[in-house]
Amino acid sequence: LSLQDDTARIEALNVRDFDGKLGIGGKFSFAGLRELNTELTFDMADFPIRRESAQVSRLTGALKLRATSTLDRTRAELTFGDLRVNLPNDLGQGLQSLDEHRDIVVKGQKLPEPADNPHLFELRVLAEEPPFRVLRSDLNAEVTCDLTVRYQNPSLTLQGNAEIRRGNFDLYGKRFEL
Repeated sequence: LSLQDDTARIEALNVRDFDGKLGIGGKFSFAGLRELNTELTFDMADFPIRRESAQVSRLTGALKLRATSTLDRTRAELTFGDLRVNLPNDLGQGLQSLDEHRDIVVKGQKLPEPADNPHLFELRVLAEEPPFRVLRSDLNAEVTCDLTVRYQNPSLTLQGNAEIRRGNFDLYGKRFEL
């Protein structure tokens, strides 16, 4: 990490998870106290993605994140490089526990009141050339997308498109081409 004037740079940050590797580089630039500009790159090699410690995929490839944050909004763009998503053969589709979970709201439970002027978070996800690949033993797809997610408490919207360019999947011993 290096600091110079109004910029903090990540020169080399390497993360390992068993055989998976993630390299992060980039910078955070401050335009006074009211604006933060972020440019980060993520280079992955079989890096596992986990949910509650269970592996849900492995990523290989590159991502670039550019964002501008002010007091009232954050606008970001995530661009996929040559990205491959490997899904495990067993997705752990078991029974869900009935214990309380932070993503589940019980009817009649009072939610906190939203702020008078909530922060707007906007993320554009862009994967066009090359498309990203999703792989599993019975699935192979090349996907392009241009999606924008907007969140301003309590509203969440998703806008754009995702398209499977080509691929195939196996179902009951038959192969289907997309």
